Formats: sequence, C-alpha cells, structure tokens
Amino acid sequence: MVVAEMTYTKTVMPKEILENWRFVDDNIRLVLQDTTSESGNSMIIVHAKHVPSNRTSRLFTIKCHPSYPYPISIYMEIDRTVCTTFNECRFRENLAKMFNLPIIKDKILDLATFETECDE
Repeated sequence: MVVAEMTYTKTVMPKEILENWRFVDDNIRLVLQDTTSESGNSMIIVHAKHVPSNRTSRLFTIKCHPSYPYPISIYMEIDRTVCTTFNECRFRENLAKMFNLPIIKDKILDLATFETECDE
C-alpha cells in the first residue's frame, strides 16, 4: 500500500509568470527589462506599456538571485515598498497585491486614459 507519493512539479520562474500576466485592458502589456544590481543579483524592471500610444510607465523592480528563482524581493521605488517572497505561490499573491496598490493602478490607468483624453 502506498501511503504517500512524491510528485515533481516544475517551479515557474518569476520572469515567466510576469510574461504571462494579463490585464483586463488588452492594450496594456508588461515590458520586462533585465538588468543586474551592483551586488550582482539579477533584476527585472517591470514597466506597463500602452500598446496603441507606445507610452510606458515604470511600475516596480524585482530582485532575484542569479542561480535560483526564490526568494525574490519586489521593490517599488516611489514609496519604498519591499515585499520578499520565498515561493512561487506567494510571488503570485504578492504580484496581485502590487498591481492592486493605488499608486500602481493610477500609473496603469494614466496610460490607458491618455489616448481617450487626446481623442476628444
């Protein structure tokens, strides 16, 4: 009788999660900019892009270790928010929280409403 069975599930890398993130407005996409911190850690600067106007806005930065996906830290430069995540599930939860912060929502809405205001 098998009491427990170990199953292997592939850990989804933070960048892959971000690449597949979708907004309700199809005109808004994430642009991911790879860079390296002064200490040698991998960083992804996350921008929102309004596709029709080609306008972008920097949202936050993700810092991760170059050899493994977690833990990672999400930094928002404007109000110095730092959120450290130790696994994929928490990363997804924290991303949802970040995208729902008023300051991030405002940046995204500003991109989306710019075209409407200019068309009037």
